[in-house]
Amino acid sequence: MANVRVVAVALILAIGMPIALTACGGSDAAVTTTVAPKPKPKALPRNAIKVHWKRSALVPAPRAGHVCITTYKTGYFCASYRFGEVPAAALKRKLRSKGFIVVTVP
Repeated sequence: MANVRVVAVALILAIGMPIALTACGGSDAAVTTTVAPKPKPKALPRNAIKVHWKRSALVPAPRAGHVCITTYKTGYFCASYRFGEVPAAALKRKLRSKGFIVVTVP
């Protein structure tokens, strides 16, 4: 009876060990690598403003008008644009003239 147990254990080990080695990577597995940490994003200057532009502000205007934004830094801030001018460009130009840096965020 003990002989049957030894054979059974040997059979289980013979069948199970290759599966366990394969599941754990075995001897052919690549060395585990670590992913380099992402660099911290650079802090923006205090006078920078992030703007999420609407699509309509990024194409030439079909007529003259105003484009406005509201931020805690500028409050309510508007710029006028002419026919055919890109509204975002007009607002960027006016913000830059007041000393702000415009950062476009997708």
